[in-house]
Amino acid sequence: MRPALGVALSLGASAALATVVFAQVRGESVAAMPDLNPGEGWQKLEPTAIKDGRSQAWSDPAAGCHLVAFELPVTDSVGVEPMRKQLGAVMAKANLAISDEASGNLRITGKGITGLAALSLIESPTRSAKLLACYWNEREPARCQSICQRVLQEQSKASL
Repeated sequence: MRPALGVALSLGASAALATVVFAQVRGESVAAMPDLNPGEGWQKLEPTAIKDGRSQAWSDPAAGCHLVAFELPVTDSVGVEPMRKQLGAVMAKANLAISDEASGNLRITGKGITGLAALSLIESPTRSAKLLACYWNEREPARCQSICQRVLQEQSKASL
């Protein structure tokens, strides 16, 4: 099943981010990414192919919720703040804006969607950068936001 146009553009912006932000990729691949299944009603989508990395995408089309994750190996010089700046630049090109939330997540807004994103660095087994982005439209925003917050929080704990 294909996501709505606005979400497809946002997922495309996230994929672009993976290639721009994580440009300092090492030659080794990251370990298998843990399954992100957000729960009942979500369908796994075809992942975006990323050299040496992993990606996952999930969608609950009935509720208008979508989740995408990218993980790529990075050099020691890559940091979260430069990745955040790159995320802002890539999202701006897709007419989306990001802002900080008290939770530490980033809020994504624009083109009839809202979302949350989290960036993190994982030190083992190889140093990798992870982007998790969760988007929703006006169908069931409270439900989607709740699920997105839970998934980002769970993944944040798993990255520590």
